[in-house]
Amino acid sequence: DEILLTIGEAANVDRVHFFVNDSKADTIQLKHEWVAKSIDSQIENQELKNFPNKNFRELLNILIDNKEYNFLVKDLGESIAKQSLEKRKIISLLRLPVFVKNEFYGFIGFDDCKKERIWNTDEINILRTLANNISSTLERNINESIILESEERFKLLTNNIPGTVYLSNYDEKWSDIYLNDEIQNLTGYL
Repeated sequence: DEILLTIGEAANVDRVHFFVNDSKADTIQLKHEWVAKSIDSQIENQELKNFPNKNFRELLNILIDNKEYNFLVKDLGESIAKQSLEKRKIISLLRLPVFVKNEFYGFIGFDDCKKERIWNTDEINILRTLANNISSTLERNINESIILESEERFKLLTNNIPGTVYLSNYDEKWSDIYLNDEIQNLTGYL
């Protein structure tokens, strides 16, 4: 949330939030938020814990098409989405999609609750770069988790076989990469 603070202050907005899409439940969930002083936080808003995608399908489809949208809430047609935005005292907004492994993951949102604001192209491009960086970071974290899980499975497997498993680099010294626990049982040394 420290990152959202920096982004919010730099973008001069009242609220920055990150929503994650749950495609199985067909909902969107507020996961992270920063708000300026005197602005109500929405992080505990139960309505935003599992907001049904059907309530803003048209806007969601824009994000799924990897496009951003921004508008003044007063210009939005009557809908559940507009009611939700007005209830949260949002006057104008910008939403940028976040994709992970070419799948819609969620979006980062910027809200103005005190003034009307239409975002210019330069601002949107800068913030889109930020959204792309968030996508890359999420993807890297997921990949690192997969690698760690794979390494743990490998170690579990190799430590439960009655034999020695030895992996080394193909270099001058044949540097050790991995040696399973069975080596100690066979040689008495580690």
